[in-house]
Amino acid sequence: MQKYNWVFINIVLLVFFILLLFPLAGICIEENILLEWNKTFGGRYDDDAYSLIQISDSGYTIAGYTSSKGVGGYDVWVIKLDNKGNMVWDRTYGGSGGEGVYSLIQTSDGGYAVAGLDLV
Repeated sequence: MQKYNWVFINIVLLVFFILLLFPLAGICIEENILLEWNKTFGGRYDDDAYSLIQISDSGYTIAGYTSSKGVGGYDVWVIKLDNKGNMVWDRTYGGSGGEGVYSLIQTSDGGYAVAGLDLV
């Protein structure tokens, strides 16, 4: 019975130290991450990104919605970035209602296919 208590105590202590040290290990790993670039896009009103993909030219494309630009209400917003995060172009699509994109893929011809919904 005594041996069982020591095994149980050792297991509890081991779990305690693992739980105590695990978050600290994460902090040490995160300190070694190098931030390549950090950019902000958007305007005065609601602008949300829901899809980000890396594209064939090593750049990125972001899709979501904006109420800062476009025709009115919420409009689809697609932004193309180079590999340094600089905006190459941005486009808005929509009418006077509300539209948004939640998913984006690059097609084989270099264009894009988007899936979204009417936000009215």
